[in-house]
Amino acid sequence: MERYETLFAQLKNRQEGAFVPFVTLGDPGPEQSLKIIDALIEGGADALELGIPFSDPLADGPTIQGAALRAFAAGVTPAQCFEMLAAIRQKHPTIPIGLLMYANLVFSPGIDAFYAQCAPRRRRLGAGGRRAGGRVRPVPPGGDAP
Repeated sequence: MERYETLFAQLKNRQEGAFVPFVTLGDPGPEQSLKIIDALIEGGADALELGIPFSDPLADGPTIQGAALRAFAAGVTPAQCFEMLAAIRQKHPTIPIGLLMYANLVFSPGIDAFYAQCAPRRRRLGAGGRRAGGRVRPVPPGGDAP
């Protein structure tokens, strides 16, 4: 959360809003997805929201459903998504990244198994000695102020 807190403090001082685009990892394919993300960052994205595709994206609208289905058609797996995240973090170490994923991806293998799957990637994701993730907030810190 430190990256988000730093970003939103900077934006508040400049009295600016944030450009936070959403991309489904692996859509339309892994290489193209990484190029899209690079272009968004080079184009001024302040943070990224990245989706990990799910096999049954019923809670999403047609746009994100289509992106998930294209990613699966390209053979993208959750494990590949974490490898893509590691590559993004290595290339763009300071940009805040939020993840959008279905709880099934965490609860199906079990929380401990999910974290164990993430553990080998923690260093590459830039977690250091801290947790790699954050918590979902409906409003950014201070964003609910009038």
